[in-house]
Amino acid sequence: MSLQNKFKIILVITLLAIVIGEGSLLFADYMAKRLPNAPKECFAKESEYDKWICFRPYFDELVNKVSPKYAMIEAKIFKEKKIIDDCHLNAHFIGEAALEKYNFNVGQAFAFGEFGCIEGYFHGVMERYVRYEADPYSVVSKVKNMCDTVSSPSFQKEGLLKSQCAHGIGHGLVAHNFLSVADALAACEGIDYEWRCRGGVAMEHVEQYLSLEENKLKEILPEICEPFSGLDDSNAMSVCIDNIGATLMWYTKHDLARSKKLCEELEKPEYIRSCKSGTETGEFINLTD
Repeated sequence: MSLQNKFKIILVITLLAIVIGEGSLLFADYMAKRLPNAPKECFAKESEYDKWICFRPYFDELVNKVSPKYAMIEAKIFKEKKIIDDCHLNAHFIGEAALEKYNFNVGQAFAFGEFGCIEGYFHGVMERYVRYEADPYSVVSKVKNMCDTVSSPSFQKEGLLKSQCAHGIGHGLVAHNFLSVADALAACEGIDYEWRCRGGVAMEHVEQYLSLEENKLKEILPEICEPFSGLDDSNAMSVCIDNIGATLMWYTKHDLARSKKLCEELEKPEYIRSCKSGTETGEFINLTD
């Protein structure tokens, strides 16, 4: 073998060693950042609410290691496979994590978002954004301009996104924990899609009772919408009662008969009718989402 051929063989072996070595480093780096597995203990949770809370860190990690869209697709797969009955609250959590990932830039978080799960992602983005404002008076003064950075080349899609943005603001005004229901509803006044903001206020207020054991929930159901009664707003109570119906469907894993039975714990016939109507709306949305 000539000296030249020996040199070529040595050179090839050296190059292979470098490539394989760098490949090993890349593989090691990939393994260090590999996707997490869903926590096994979450699958055994009996309560739907407990499952949502248990899976939250898993979805947060998917947002940060991959993307919000990836996390949303996983949440929708979980729903399709009946791992969770509904993915709306997990979508909220994904939206919150996305906003933090994109340094509280609402427009950017919306741009990287994903529809589905009753648009919970967008609600979560805004809920977290409102809670980021520590001063309640600052929150109220900024509400009207919070959706300004939300845009789309499609006029129809932009309207839908701004509607979801307003609804998320409603969630955030209550989750903020500084404002009363009356003050939160007042903060919604005058913004685009005001009715969606008001719906978010009611939904966030009602959702706080999802973790209750059923007997305790039955006991407190007639009192849940008390903060909406007596307001100078004839429609406020109706919005709250409707949201009780929709929320009960999540609580019962979309068992319509059981949800309607729980509605009967309300004291007035008109409230029972409104609650049952809300359960039917919840069933329709679940089937079409």
